[in-house]
Order: sequence, then structure tokens, then C-alpha cells
Amino acid sequence: MKTILLFILQIFLLSALGGCILSGTPLQSPVLILPGESATFKVYGFPDNSHFNWYLDGAEVQSTGNSYDYMALDNSAASHILVAKESGSAGSDTYSWIIVNSPDTFPSSSNNPHVPPGPGPWFEGWYTKVSDINGSRSIAIICASHLPKGETYVPGVFLPGYINILISEGDGSPTLSYTVFPEKTMALVDGRPVVKNPRLGSPADFEWVAEGYGNITEDSVDISIPGVLDIHFKTKNRIPWNERFFEARPEGLLSLLPLPLNWHIHSLGSDAEYEYTIFGDEGASTTTGAGYAHQEKNWGAGFPVGWVWTQGIADDNQAHFVATLANVEIGPIGLDAWLAAYRSASIAWDFRFNAPGTVLHIELDACEGTLYLEATDSNRRLTIDAIAPPDTFGDVSIPTQDGFAPESGGESFSATITVSAYDANVLLEERVFYNAALEFGAGYVCRE
Repeated sequence: MKTILLFILQIFLLSALGGCILSGTPLQSPVLILPGESATFKVYGFPDNSHFNWYLDGAEVQSTGNSYDYMALDNSAASHILVAKESGSAGSDTYSWIIVNSPDTFPSSSNNPHVPPGPGPWFEGWYTKVSDINGSRSIAIICASHLPKGETYVPGVFLPGYINILISEGDGSPTLSYTVFPEKTMALVDGRPVVKNPRLGSPADFEWVAEGYGNITEDSVDISIPGVLDIHFKTKNRIPWNERFFEARPEGLLSLLPLPLNWHIHSLGSDAEYEYTIFGDEGASTTTGAGYAHQEKNWGAGFPVGWVWTQGIADDNQAHFVATLANVEIGPIGLDAWLAAYRSASIAWDFRFNAPGTVLHIELDACEGTLYLEATDSNRRLTIDAIAPPDTFGDVSIPTQDGFAPESGGESFSATITVSAYDANVLLEERVFYNAALEFGAGYVCRE
């Protein structure tokens, strides 16, 4: 009875003081609406769901209702800000969208292929890792193309490439690594060689082809290393890095600069189905299953001179984390760039090296398979404590100025990683990720 009375009191107070906006649709922002097209925007409030003021670029356009019909005019500006406001609210009193009327100013999907900005070296590659939904197994594939040093990109001309498949049963099992270097690879959009950077306003929609080995797209993998391994993925229901800005990249505002290395996280945990067949002396063995897929992409002049990377998906796909530290050379300058992020039902935190007031403490030992990372700002603190058995790391190659360097990194899918989130030194949430990924590369790899 006491709980019911408290709930009724909370409702009364909210009613007396004003409501709050709980959510709005469409969920994504920016929203692309071309001239002559229209869209309906809605907000959902508590306890009242009808009294909202609507503002377009700061001017009131509607004084009531929980929905607003927007029409893009031919002479409309390229972008607008639409805001719904609950007057006198006690909670979140506004909800906003960015509306874009021109595809030339709409953010594109960085998951699509790019055109090298000049002569090589340059590379572009995609990574998909599936964590099994019912077990400890992880399967990953890396596919990439490389423009050699001094050469100029010519649409329709094949580039040398790289395919790496990693498979582990987890729980301390080794990460098996299968690698080939195709001589002929090419990225296609609409079935044709790439001639320009991702079309503004376009979703992820491409095909990467390796002659004699197969292809990948934004939601599928069909690759065969003849006589060794066949692998197939299907993914759907993407979970973007940023729920409000679907094509936002982990670098934040730095992604607007011409960086020597670019990073895009396409999905934190898409639904996935997988099948792979391993061919051995005793015949073929096929494994099938379902899980959640983490999908990334990198492109640029080459990989850092050293890096560590870790990632995990909770068993229920309701929590995700990713963190990396990379020593990047920009001309004669060395920069330690890093990021740590955690997503759950109640927390969506990002920490970046370029955020004012943010500090990183890190301890790592690749030979022991350990990593401790602590990111803090004025109030928040996120710790990531990882350990993986040293004998569970499988080899990965890395793109360099002279092509892909074999066995220059190691990745384990048997890491146990504890993620803890604190606010003002009060523990808000702690979660253990089993059979997560931990990778050391180049200058950070174990040399023993």
C-alpha cells in the first residue's frame, strides 16, 4: 500500500508542476525530407500528452498538440531545428530534431566505400564479429583492400587485399586464425566500381569483392578460402553507435577533419545468423548458429604504430562496450588517441582523449593478456578491467605503408572483462562480459 501511495503522490506532483517529455518520433536525427515531401513529428509526454509548443528555427509554429506536420518547401533552407516544448514541466521539457532538406548536407554512412584522397599508401577494411547467443563461440572476419605506395586509384582496377577469419569456442579455447591475401579486390556501389565518396544521404549499401574468395556487404558475408574454410553471415536490426545520430562516428567532432586514420562503428549488436565449414583431413565439419554482431570499419593511410582494442556484447544484447588506445603518427608528431564507451539500458557514456577535463589511466601487459583502463571526467568514472589467457590469442595482420604485415597483432575471444560505471564515486552499474575480445597490435604486441 505504501508503494502505491508514493506512486500516486509522484503523479500528483508531476501533474501539479507540469509534465515531462518521455520520447519522440522519428527516433533518428537528422531527418532527411526533400523539397515537396512532408513528415509528421510526435512527442509523448507524462502525464499530459497534448499541450506542447512547437518551434521551427526558434519561431513558434504551433501552440498545441503532440504532433506537428512538416512540409519541405522548394525554397527552404538546407537545414532546420524543430523543437517541441512542454511548458512548465518538471522533467525533460524539450525534444528536438535536425531536419535536412538537401542530400548534399545530410550525413552519409561511413560504412560505404571511399575514394583514396591521393596516391597510396591507403587502405579500407571492414570487421564483423559475431558472439553466439547460446554459447561461448565467437567468429570474426576482416576484409580489406590496399592501394600501394605511390600508386593512384583507378576505378575498376583491382587492388591487393586481405582476408582474416578468426574462430574461437571461448572459455579459454585458442582463437584460430585463417589468413589469405587476395591479389584482386574491389569495392562496388550499385554494382559499379567506386568513383566518389559515399553519396550524401545514402545508407550503408555496398559490396566488397575478392576474386576467387567471395564478397561481403553491409549485412552479409559470403567468403570461401578454397579447401580450408567457408563462412557465411547474415545480419539485421543494426544498433548504431549513436541512437539519435545514426551515422555519428566514435571520433566525435574530430571525424570532420581529414584524419590519417578513420574509424566507424556500424553496429554495436546486430542480430546475426552464421554458418561456417572447416575442411580437414577427416572431411568437412559445418557449424551453424545465431548471435549478435559487432561491426566496424577503418580506412586511411595505415594503422597506428601501436594499439590495444577491446569489445564485448552482453548475453542479452542489452549492454555493449568498446575501448581503444592507439599511438598515431601525424607527420613528425606522435599522439596517444583513446576512447572508452559503455552502453546499457540506463547508461550511454563516451570518454575521448580530446574531451576537456577527461583523464585516462591505463595499465597493460600483452604478454600476460591484461588491460586496465580508467577514464574519468568531473563526475563520472568508467573502468574496464580485462584479462585473457595468453595462449588464446590468434594472429591478425595490419595495413602498413608497404601492404599488409602478417602476424603483427594478436586477438583473443576468451577475455573476461569487468566494466564499472561510477558517478561521484558511487557505483551505478557493474557488468562482467565473458568471452569478449581483447587485441594488442604492432608496438603493443607481446615480443616474448
